[in-house]
Amino acid sequence: IPYWDDIKDFKLIWCQEWDTWFEMRVDKNEEDSVTKNVQLKRLGEAELSQIRIYNMEVNLKKSEKDVIMSVIPLEKQQNMVQMVFKDISDLKKLQKELEEYAKSLEKKVKERTKELEKANIQIREHQDAMVKAAYNRGLIEVTSGIIHNMGNIVNILNLNLEELTDQLPKSGNAGIKFLREIVSAELIKINNKSKNLEKIMDIFPGVLYAMEEMEENIKTNLKQIAKKISHLKEIVQLQQNFVGGLGTEDYNYVNDILRESVEIFYSSISKRNIKLKIDYCENMAILCDKTQIFQVFSNFIKNAYEAIDEKCLGNGIIEIKTEVVNDEMIVKIKDNGVGIKETDLENIFDFGFSNKKNTGKGSGFGLNSSKNIVQKYGGRIKASSKYGEWTEFKIIFPIDKNIF
Repeated sequence: IPYWDDIKDFKLIWCQEWDTWFEMRVDKNEEDSVTKNVQLKRLGEAELSQIRIYNMEVNLKKSEKDVIMSVIPLEKQQNMVQMVFKDISDLKKLQKELEEYAKSLEKKVKERTKELEKANIQIREHQDAMVKAAYNRGLIEVTSGIIHNMGNIVNILNLNLEELTDQLPKSGNAGIKFLREIVSAELIKINNKSKNLEKIMDIFPGVLYAMEEMEENIKTNLKQIAKKISHLKEIVQLQQNFVGGLGTEDYNYVNDILRESVEIFYSSISKRNIKLKIDYCENMAILCDKTQIFQVFSNFIKNAYEAIDEKCLGNGIIEIKTEVVNDEMIVKIKDNGVGIKETDLENIFDFGFSNKKNTGKGSGFGLNSSKNIVQKYGGRIKASSKYGEWTEFKIIFPIDKNIF
């Protein structure tokens, strides 16, 4: 067969060898032609009875073509078959491209699978981190709530202790003084004393001494309790600041925090016959740690009634007002107490500064701490005063009206 060496691949699609019973003739002038004329070969009846259509793929080297060769029995000439070549080069090329694309796609799928597996690992790690963070946040919120309640309890104890201390006589017990100077002198003047009266007079000085000693012990114990409560307040406040730094901020309504602070001090204010004027505006929320802002309001309310106490005023007034101006929430706390000297106004927020140290009630920590807390949430504090007449503090917070 001419150009038989042009065939490099020989593949039977069916299941029979054909090179034993067909001949192929190629015209020299049509070497590059894909479809070739073929010579029909006579087959015996036994062979013809077994013939069906068979296909074979052939690769031609010189023409660089892939063809499929089909052998077809002729119906009318039963001892003849027809052989046809069909160009499948484009199909093979496309098949090769598809195979390469499939390999490339398989590679990409593997790469993508690895990326997805890596992403899944990262997602699981992120989920675990979120669960842990949520758990920790829950612990922080619970701890913050406990510390807040502890702070309220300590404040109430401190207020009650202050009231007890204020009720104690500043310059000796008048009752003991009366018994010593008046009753004892009158008893001595009695001439005819009964035996019981004489016994009473004998033990009377000891009773007075015991009463005086008891009074001194009470004062000493109250001072010790006051120191311990003050120490507890400092610990609670430090813990509040620490917990606040861990990210316990949430949106809290300013008026609600202020109401809670007023409720804590209402008993102390009313016992001093101080008139309380409150005017709340529309309730707005700010992003903050509730416990810390509560401490800020408590500091200013306590300072207000202490300033009135220091002035010994019979008609004390504390005015508390909230208002919204542009994008700010303003809390005003004003009292008609002793006031602040103009020279002290610029120093009152400095750490350790206090104009109440001579009364034993000032530590110089409250206003400085309040300023730092308010500044932490983007706010500021303004102070104004007329010495001897009034003092007003404005606590100003930025707000976002679009949040709620």
